[in-house]
Amino acid sequence: MAMLPRLILLPLLLILRISWSDAVPLQQFSPDPDDSIENCGGENGAPLMTPCKSAIILDAQTSTTLKCEDDEPMSWWTSQSQYVHVKSFDNTEDPARPFGTSLHLIEVTADYVAAYYCVKTSKFSQIAKEEQSDEAMIELVNQGYASSIYVYVNDPDTKLVDSHNVVTARQYTDVVIPCKPAMPDTEVLLETSNGEMHSSKSVGRYDPQRGFTIEIRSIVDGGDYYCRPNPPFPHNEEEMTSIEKTANRCQSP
Repeated sequence: MAMLPRLILLPLLLILRISWSDAVPLQQFSPDPDDSIENCGGENGAPLMTPCKSAIILDAQTSTTLKCEDDEPMSWWTSQSQYVHVKSFDNTEDPARPFGTSLHLIEVTADYVAAYYCVKTSKFSQIAKEEQSDEAMIELVNQGYASSIYVYVNDPDTKLVDSHNVVTARQYTDVVIPCKPAMPDTEVLLETSNGEMHSSKSVGRYDPQRGFTIEIRSIVDGGDYYCRPNPPFPHNEEEMTSIEKTANRCQSP
């Protein structure tokens, strides 16, 4: 029997009961095929993150720990903050980086797929909560105040990641439609409000960590956009996410 479709039409607050049992399997890291270490810090003044990878792949229902070390206190940020468990520690192994912090991911599923940022608290505290976003954290990474890692999850039940349900853009500007897969090699199909179909394998402006980038040419480009995995799991054939996009007319100065 097919599972119910995953429609994201309203913001959802998920309350997850976490098991802290010692029986939880620990995950051995699998590197992303396109992996690099450019954002793990340590050499440009940014916090040193372990594992030193731009992305990792975890198996579903396993657990792992991300660590950061620096010469000052640090904070963690991710769009999936409801799943974050953070603990500070004294880093006695490196006098140059006496401060340490760890982030525990417990029994992961596709809901945990996201970028995780380790940020110098002195800079993080300057950003208002409503202004905290992936874009703001990427800017801190570029400035050497943060390090990041992207976590994929090989989930046997779900191929797509829950995304922000409303996207707003101005006419004649680019907008990202966050159709994101749980695994980097999954093909994602985007159906636009006017019935056009696009594949992540054939369009040039697609990033599995962000989604499809499209240009808003008219206010009629607004409406509901649908994301589907290709192919879906046989037991979840109706899987899809729905994203509402609003387009505002560009006003003349």
